[in-house]
Amino acid sequence: MRGTAESEFRIPALYLTAEHTYGELIRALERRLSSNGTELVSSRDLAPWTVSLLAERFSRRVASTTRDISVAKYELILQVHFSLAAQDGKLLIPPASLIIERLYDYDPSNLVGSDAEEELLRQEMRTDIIDRIVRRIGTTINSQAAT
Repeated sequence: MRGTAESEFRIPALYLTAEHTYGELIRALERRLSSNGTELVSSRDLAPWTVSLLAERFSRRVASTTRDISVAKYELILQVHFSLAAQDGKLLIPPASLIIERLYDYDPSNLVGSDAEEELLRQEMRTDIIDRIVRRIGTTINSQAAT
């Protein structure tokens, strides 16, 4: 499924706003939309649509332990809340939540490797959630244009 979000939907222009203006998620979403040919405008008034990243939360929890009660696996959870509004303020996608979860093995004897694996998973999760957001807003915008 990777790469399909770019080719399926054409989003001509939009305004993008986020709780964390300089966070990794919004910067990655800006790059994705720009590479798809979407013009990111500087004002809500200039855009036919506004995407708001309302909240982003990464969390990590112990998923399993060994016999001696040390961590064997961690679960990473990325949750993003977003919405899409038309220029007139009508919510096309009311505040919605997307969640992605991943498990990874934790090796206390290889902390550098475990940390690197966690960071790689976080990047992949961010990419996956951006794909889902782009598909969702693209589908919504294209269905609005068809009516």
